[in-house]
Amino acid sequence: MASVPRSGRGGRKFESSHPDFFMYASLAQLVEQLIRNEQVVGSSPMRGSNMRYYTYILYSASIDKYYVGHTNNLERRIYEHNLGKEKFSSKGIPWEIKFSRTYNNNVDAAREERRLKKCKNRKYLENYMVALLAEHPDM
Repeated sequence: MASVPRSGRGGRKFESSHPDFFMYASLAQLVEQLIRNEQVVGSSPMRGSNMRYYTYILYSASIDKYYVGHTNNLERRIYEHNLGKEKFSSKGIPWEIKFSRTYNNNVDAAREERRLKKCKNRKYLENYMVALLAEHPDM
């Protein structure tokens, strides 16, 4: 069995055949890099993080449908929907944001997304947006 090189203080990077990808010997280095690149979808493992999560509702006039989702980067997510890479959202380009609500953690944002998707009722979504905007005009 070949000996594994030991990593020094703070871990050691190993180059990959892919120029933009590194394997990190230190888990802390990997997590830090993923957070910087916004590739971590779940709750931030770093304490004191002020990362925000959003439940959002998009509307497509071309197919007259709403789309409900959650994310940690609202601008990026809307951009991705309008690229049309997903099966459903590719049918409705252009998508426009109708509503978003901010949460302090991924669990709450995902829970609200699931609750709204279970309703499967257009009128409910429209009433939900109107009621919350009336209650919180600064949203």
